[in-house]
Amino acid sequence: MTDMKKTSCSGVLIAISVSLILSACGRPVKTATPIAQDSPPATVTIMTFNVENLFDNSDDPGRNDFTFLPLEAKQSDEHKTACGRISVEQWRNQCLDLDWSDEIVERKLSAVAGAILQIDDGRGPDILA
Repeated sequence: MTDMKKTSCSGVLIAISVSLILSACGRPVKTATPIAQDSPPATVTIMTFNVENLFDNSDDPGRNDFTFLPLEAKQSDEHKTACGRISVEQWRNQCLDLDWSDEIVERKLSAVAGAILQIDDGRGPDILA
């Protein structure tokens, strides 16, 4: 299956899952104990979040992750040669000069966590995609 087909199938599966969850939320819940009439309706919070460039800073063999490494890991001739093959100058420069250090990774993760925890008074969503 091509990447495009995988992406399309994943999107369809997510849409179907969300649709089923939302439709289930609208149905009355059958319980042994009756729910008081003044009880608030049950809700489900769903959040989607595209976390751009969320990478660790470890080299994964077979992956093109040369840009997302700490500077000290970018000093080898092999790394410089791999970066030199990148045709877009800005991306090539990032591959050579961007310091994707532990501190940067931690800052990125903290920002993502902070955005997620803005939902539902700091509890985050029930479902996160």
